[in-house]
Amino acid sequence: MTTTTQAYGETWYWDNRYSNEPGPFDWYQKYQTLAPIINLYAPRDCKILVVGCAFSEGMVEDGYESVVNIDISSVVVEAMQNKYRDRSQLKYMQMDVRDMSAFESDSFGAIIDKGTLDSLLCGNNSRQNATMMLEEIWRVLKDKGVYILITYGAPLYRLRLLRDSCLWTIKLHVIEKLASEEKSDRPVWELTTPVPLNDDGSSVEQALGKNPDVHYIYICVKISLPLTVFSLFPSLLVLGLDLRSRDPTGHLLSDLSGNQKLVSKRADTTRNKFVHSSGSTLLVRFFLFDILVWAMPPSILKPLLSSHQLFD
Repeated sequence: MTTTTQAYGETWYWDNRYSNEPGPFDWYQKYQTLAPIINLYAPRDCKILVVGCAFSEGMVEDGYESVVNIDISSVVVEAMQNKYRDRSQLKYMQMDVRDMSAFESDSFGAIIDKGTLDSLLCGNNSRQNATMMLEEIWRVLKDKGVYILITYGAPLYRLRLLRDSCLWTIKLHVIEKLASEEKSDRPVWELTTPVPLNDDGSSVEQALGKNPDVHYIYICVKISLPLTVFSLFPSLLVLGLDLRSRDPTGHLLSDLSGNQKLVSKRADTTRNKFVHSSGSTLLVRFFLFDILVWAMPPSILKPLLSSHQLFD
């Protein structure tokens, strides 16, 4: 039997809900309370994607010029299209965030998510669905574009999901929940000031205390690993060439001092490579990249890496 919470990831649930409750929903926060952080990271002249129809009308009133909204529910999309037909800055499309093939790669300067990832994480196959969503978001973002994730999920539960799925640099902000009954005159943390964020997120508890009554705002900036790392560390080219002689289902974990070790035999061609900094050691994990390198002759691979054409 499917519970209400589990149904959050299902189309039929949202169609029924929006049919029975046609009024607007302010999930988590109103635009006015989040405007300072959105203005900080998303320029008004960049193309914005809002996943899950949220507060885009407030963004247009605030000067944003192009806001595309997608939602899995055709009911809400049709309602929004009718309501804002005179707003040329707004576009509404029925679409599954796990498959945004209607959009070309590198289409948006910023993507805003207020509760959509959380909804998928409540449903069946939650981890798989969340990963599919994040990979699609990463794909349609421009290089150095920003994914603004507004969620109830603390770093303990969200950081690993974000980092395992895609290649980001991540900052964290927080804002008090609207429903907080015991609000002080002084906020828990200044909205536009990033919260100290270490690898496992434990620094957040040190800064805010245990179980703070806040929503977390993850600022995830898309980065292109090879364009940066291969330029700075030519020795990684040698490591890449070395992968050709390895089992293609293995992943190479290598530090820049030359220590190399196969750490996994699990093929994973869907994830992106990422950089993780631990002290003074830069660790580079290869996922899809190792499969590509393994299958490519060195005579072709080396010029591609040198010119970065493989990653453009």
